Amino acid sequence: MVINTNDLNSLIQSALPICMEVLREKHNITNVSLVPSVGSPLYIEGSNGIPCPVFLNFDPEIGFTTILNGQWDFHNIENVVKILEAKEKVNLSLIDVGANIGLFTRQLIIATKHHTHIEHIFCFEPHPTNFALLRQNLSAWSNLQLNNFALADTNGHSDFFIDARNSGNYSLSHEAMEGGKYHKISIPVNKAGEEITEIMKITESPFIYKSDTQGFDQKIACDFPLEFWNKVHCGIFELWRLPNNEYDEDTFCRVLESFEFLRFGNSFDRNVTPPEIISYLKGSDGTFDDLYVW
Repeated sequence: MVINTNDLNSLIQSALPICMEVLREKHNITNVSLVPSVGSPLYIEGSNGIPCPVFLNFDPEIGFTTILNGQWDFHNIENVVKILEAKEKVNLSLIDVGANIGLFTRQLIIATKHHTHIEHIFCFEPHPTNFALLRQNLSAWSNLQLNNFALADTNGHSDFFIDARNSGNYSLSHEAMEGGKYHKISIPVNKAGEEITEIMKITESPFIYKSDTQGFDQKIACDFPLEFWNKVHCGIFELWRLPNNEYDEDTFCRVLESFEFLRFGNSFDRNVTPPEIISYLKGSDGTFDDLYVW
């Protein structure tokens, strides 16, 4: 029997998630590590010259895709690189809200190392397992502040909704959970404005800002002081169209007005206005798009 490359790739893509699910159920495998190949967007060597492994949740979404492709969601990184390379070279700090297991941060630092010096890295990830993998995946860097809590508009604890089949589909909003297939845990939440004020005391450098919180991005953004947004060199929001998506539209408009360029990932060549973005967020069909700002 002869199998061409395309057929083999299709076979792997259809079979691997099923195999992973069987292994998860039968043998309770919850995470796995791999060593990225040289040239992979995730490839980095430690101070000892040995390649640093990538530690993954063993799930059919992020885990499966990263194992198969040797990278995760790299188009986001490519768009940020385009923005940075078109601007004057400056030292920057990175803020990653909803850092998950650190794949975005790791890939971004590797992809920009010849153009941008990242002075400080601030990550926020509330899920305990994700946080443990985040620490491992960013072990090659020492300029880290890793925070095991969520950002919100208050201090305390909150329900955190978890999709067991997709380790990237966790949210403070149960509206983000498709078909009700989720369970919940209680997590600590800290007031976003207070945390960002402390970060601005640590560094005076401009920021790269990334937020991916499954429906909470604009509420978090509204709690930050406007002076912070004036220091953001470029950023990404993952904006979800969810029912009962409550946030202060006027404040979020002022946040968006801090930037000259506002572009959705699905139409990256076209600038959009703050009112267009607010109109987009009024939808409730459960879809999302990345908004790039600079």
